[in-house]
Amino acid sequence: MTEEQKNEQAPAKETEDKNAGPAPEAAQDAQETPAPEKQEPEAIEKAIEEAKATGKQEQIKLPDIKPGMLIRVHQKIKEVAAKGAKGKDKEKERIQVFEGVVLAVRGSGNQKTFTVRKKSQGIGVEKIYPMSAPCVEKVEVMKEYRTKRAKLGFLRKGYKKKLKEKMKRK
Repeated sequence: MTEEQKNEQAPAKETEDKNAGPAPEAAQDAQETPAPEKQEPEAIEKAIEEAKATGKQEQIKLPDIKPGMLIRVHQKIKEVAAKGAKGKDKEKERIQVFEGVVLAVRGSGNQKTFTVRKKSQGIGVEKIYPMSAPCVEKVEVMKEYRTKRAKLGFLRKGYKKKLKEKMKRK
């Protein structure tokens, strides 16, 4: 930085009394600054594309997930090849789909998580996903079941209680 730039950034020293208030010059500068303008949708789309190009991760807007929903979670998985692999095949990225019923939603804000359970080859499998995880590509809601509880742990024990599908109102 040059000395001129340092002088421009340094705050001006006031020789007036502290109780007198701000200098009239400062008040005029505050009035001259324009109000921020609203961004157009095209500008927002360009900013998102630039962020993707530079590798900055935007948080994906997920639907309102509730216990009792049958959902599909699309998860990004990076696969690393063995040590001897050469070229492009060293690191691959694919999307894996996990479809199951939401048992519980926990936490709040940035630390919110949801638990999804499915049966695979007769064995129960559960996964816990953070809402703000960059590995979650998207979440699709397939069905919504009517529930009377916030935590559906009884589904783990193998009860034959069937969840009834919610009626859609028109």
